[in-house]
Amino acid sequence: MKQVVAGCMVLIAAGLAGCGKEPTVSLTNASVEEVANSQAAAVKMKPGKWEITVETLDTKVTGAPAGAPPMPKQAKATTETCLTQEQVDKPTAVLGGPMQQFKDSCTYDKFAMTGGKLDAAMHCNLPGGQKVTGTTTGSFSETEMSTETASNVTGLPNGMGVSNRMKVTGRRVGECDAAAKAAPAG
Repeated sequence: MKQVVAGCMVLIAAGLAGCGKEPTVSLTNASVEEVANSQAAAVKMKPGKWEITVETLDTKVTGAPAGAPPMPKQAKATTETCLTQEQVDKPTAVLGGPMQQFKDSCTYDKFAMTGGKLDAAMHCNLPGGQKVTGTTTGSFSETEMSTETASNVTGLPNGMGVSNRMKVTGRRVGECDAAAKAAPAG
């Protein structure tokens, strides 16, 4: 779970790399890399130990076989991770490895950051015919962030689909230490 949360933090860092002094970004039909690069010159999230909480608000499955049990609600999870200076300075560097499919397969239909607010919509065409659409709204500063994301996945086996709403909050709690290892670089 810690690696998943760290990976989420890295994607959030890439998407919010310009947090701080009222960055203004407004893009349409942009790649994940373009969104990250559009903010490279702005003041960024402050490196250090971040406490991240991920909470699933709602999950629904469509097309499940009759009598299939409902999806269990995921427990709220809080973890600490280290956001490094390198990740802040070069957010696109963290988009390798398991994050590569998102870099190559996703497009932001819109991405807007202004006045400490975020409003984004994205779609992804993943291997195997799966499609993901999602929206994210929230607020940010260099030491705090809060987002709510709604996503919809189609093209799962047997015509199934999943919709999900989740909330991610984070706050910088200090300097990195051995207990808060750096988020994976890829």
